[in-house]
Formats: sequence, structure tokens, C-alpha cells
Amino acid sequence: MGNFQQDLEVFLYSIGYFFPMPTTEKYYEPEEEKLEIVIDWFIQQWHHQESIKTNQILPKHK
Repeated sequence: MGNFQQDLEVFLYSIGYFFPMPTTEKYYEPEEEKLEIVIDWFIQQWHHQESIKTNQILPKHK
């Protein structure tokens, strides 16, 4: 499982594209829908990791 610090760094690099710096030569306006796709992907990954942790901690009932 990934660690939080690494996940956070990858997440910030991933969304950095959607926040262009003022010194960028070419101006572009990223699509909000694309940002939502990136954020949703990370939320799903983190939710899946939490589910795995929960299943490993809680005993399974028969």
C-alpha cells in the first residue's frame, strides 16, 4: 500500500496542470471536467485502499 506522503505528492503533481502559472508562455484554460476525472480517480484509489485496510483489520464473520 502507498504511503500518504507519496500519494499526496503524486496527487499535487497531477492537478498542477489545471492551475497554470502566470509566467507560462501560452495561456490555456484546462477543462473542469478533466480535473474532476483526475480527482475522482484519486478518491476511488484511496477509498479502495481504505476498504482493504478495513477488511484486514476486521475479522470476517461466517
